[in-house]
Amino acid sequence: MNKDHRLTPLPAAEVLRRHWNGMPTPGGVRRRGRRRTTVPPRLDTAQVRQLLNTLLEAYGGHRPAVQVRPLVDQALFARLNRPRLPRTRYRVRRIHICCPAEGVVEAAALVLGGQRMFALAARIEHRNVGWRCTRFHVLEPETMLRSAA
Repeated sequence: MNKDHRLTPLPAAEVLRRHWNGMPTPGGVRRRGRRRTTVPPRLDTAQVRQLLNTLLEAYGGHRPAVQVRPLVDQALFARLNRPRLPRTRYRVRRIHICCPAEGVVEAAALVLGGQRMFALAARIEHRNVGWRCTRFHVLEPETMLRSAA
């Protein structure tokens, strides 16, 4: 494994939202009456693709799971942190993202692993500390899972 790779955090994006009187509100802060709520920055397709490729490297055993700890929640980290031998290298080919709610991004991707294509489903949520992947599933055929275990 090449030692030059480092995990880069997702960049913070400042979104200017227009207030009801047309004035921009700085830092993605939405004003409603006297209450102020912060609006999480949006993730674009390239950022989601980078995150999924990084998680696929940890899933496939080509990257230590400790490197992705800041990007995932505790339950997903426990699942990725199992000892495993490097298997197939996975790469995201096509990706579709949607935002079902504010601060939530769901992604469905077509993943190339060896000579086969697999489906991937992920959910990324904005929390107090930033964007965290809470669900991550590579949908492999059952026969592949038995032979790899």
